[in-house]
Amino acid sequence: MHCSAEAALTLATHRIAASARVLPSFGGLAGFLTGLGAIGTAALAIDATGSALSFLNVPSLVDTVKHWSAGQGDDYVVRYDRVGGDSAAVAARFSLTLGRTLLVPGLLEEVFWRVALFPHPAVDAAPRIPSTIGTYGQSRVLAVNLAFALYHPLIWQFIASVGRSIFHKQWVVAERFAEVFRSPSFLFLAFVLGNACSLVYGMSGCALYAPVFVHGVAVAVWVDCCGGEEALRGSACMRKSLPRAGGQND
Repeated sequence: MHCSAEAALTLATHRIAASARVLPSFGGLAGFLTGLGAIGTAALAIDATGSALSFLNVPSLVDTVKHWSAGQGDDYVVRYDRVGGDSAAVAARFSLTLGRTLLVPGLLEEVFWRVALFPHPAVDAAPRIPSTIGTYGQSRVLAVNLAFALYHPLIWQFIASVGRSIFHKQWVVAERFAEVFRSPSFLFLAFVLGNACSLVYGMSGCALYAPVFVHGVAVAVWVDCCGGEEALRGSACMRKSLPRAGGQND
């Protein structure tokens, strides 16, 4: 048992080292665009159904108000305010957010969930991860990414603690992390994200940078541009109960 664990750790370490040496390529760029396109499409579909109003708004770079009925005589409203500042300030803010999300969760999660768990052509005797997911044991990819999605509700407290460290402490609300990370719509998007990162990992020739960038960019866009910050800080202006006849926010 000890030998097996040691061998698995050694194999994972070699895979990580090999993936870090793979240089950017056209395949990686194509995978990056494909992966982000898949995530964006899934987000738009979820947003259109209205099942993710508590944590997703596409887009929220402009002032947006959404209403839905609670079924008991009240309407509820989610308000996302415009990202403040001029274009330079918005770009600076997004750059800072992206730098953080590339590290956590990007690098932190991709090193394990994609790089360590999938074979690498420079390390494994019989590599089976060519340029597409479909030819690399689809059931194994789906199983890994299902586990990736379902582990989020189990670690929301840890993620909230990390969020307090790397983001603005004043808006990280642990209870909101619990609500968001247990949402079926959020778990579906996490599953899509995992598969997108697996796809770009294969298309890039098993390069570490590829899934890290897809993961980091997707989370940064959500936090800064699609209501993620509002969802996780649980601010008073985010959700209010209004009379059905009201139709406007305060």
